[in-house]
Amino acid sequence: MQWIDALSYEEVMTFLRSTPANLFFKDMECRYLFISDVRTFFPYGEGQEEDVLGKTDLEIWSSEEQARFYYEQDQKVLATGKGTGYITEVPRKDGTASWGLLVISPNGCGWKSRPRTGPSTMN
Repeated sequence: MQWIDALSYEEVMTFLRSTPANLFFKDMECRYLFISDVRTFFPYGEGQEEDVLGKTDLEIWSSEEQARFYYEQDQKVLATGKGTGYITEVPRKDGTASWGLLVISPNGCGWKSRPRTGPSTMN
């Protein structure tokens, strides 16, 4: 895909940050490397990139059950090289919940060295 090589870093970042889905990328240790919109990442819209980048779900989420589930899903993708998807409940401050669709896939080039997760869309 030569056209991808022709895109500048700024053009790629603009595209990633402007998509309506929240995209994120993780490394082999399941640490977040990139997140397109941190405001929609957290259930209450509170948080900064530094609260996410370089950390695993186990370090981010207050619900250990939720964090463990996300981490285990990532581990399955790394172990099998096969993607997965699921719907997850996201609690809100008012006690209600919204639902998010998470799609996890290994690197699109067939390498297992850098898993790609996303997009997730939250209501």
